[in-house]
Amino acid sequence: MDIKTILSETGADSSQICKYMEYKRDGNKKGQERILCRCKGIQNEKLRDKRKQLMCLDYMIAKVERGNGE
Repeated sequence: MDIKTILSETGADSSQICKYMEYKRDGNKKGQERILCRCKGIQNEKLRDKRKQLMCLDYMIAKVERGNGE
């Protein structure tokens, strides 16, 4: 798998991917790291949202199991 595909799958947009490739070509490791950290932050936020949704579903399942569901 190439780096462009990996970046795309982790949430980077086309401008971020181009900038990452530019940083890579120029040897700017700090620039590469910044973009990777942004992608990680986006994924962490999505993960938090999904966890919250799962907690809500767990709550509703428990409520139905107790007979208190609507």
